[in-house]
Amino acid sequence: TTALTKQTVYNRFVDVMVELDENNIPTNGRYAIVAPKVYALIIKSEEFIKASALGDEVVKTGALGQIAGFTLYKSNNLGEDVEVIFGHPNCATRITEWSVPIHIQNMDGSSKFIGSCAIKGRKIYAHKVTEPKGILIKKSDK
Repeated sequence: TTALTKQTVYNRFVDVMVELDENNIPTNGRYAIVAPKVYALIIKSEEFIKASALGDEVVKTGALGQIAGFTLYKSNNLGEDVEVIFGHPNCATRITEWSVPIHIQNMDGSSKFIGSCAIKGRKIYAHKVTEPKGILIKKSDK
């Protein structure tokens, strides 16, 4: 797609809203993760609703605001040429239950490791899209 501009950003969000409606994705809970440049365009739009106007609960999640029914989050890690990732929580999952807190293990109990310690623990997680129709990535042509 062509790069978003101040004049096209709201229309793009509305087009994606319709696409998700046609894919039977629930309207409540939809989000958009935007690149900083896209966020700058959005906050210049009169359709943008600041997070403070949406209530304390929305602000606590790190949301920046809302536009066209999407709660907005900003990220610098979207990938090359990715402007926006649209989605719904029912369409993707994240697993963190394999996490074991990192801790220092004293190894003095063995004559092999006098005065030694080891750092143990693990942070294993995974992400998975469970319903591809509900996660849309919009890139721009350079």
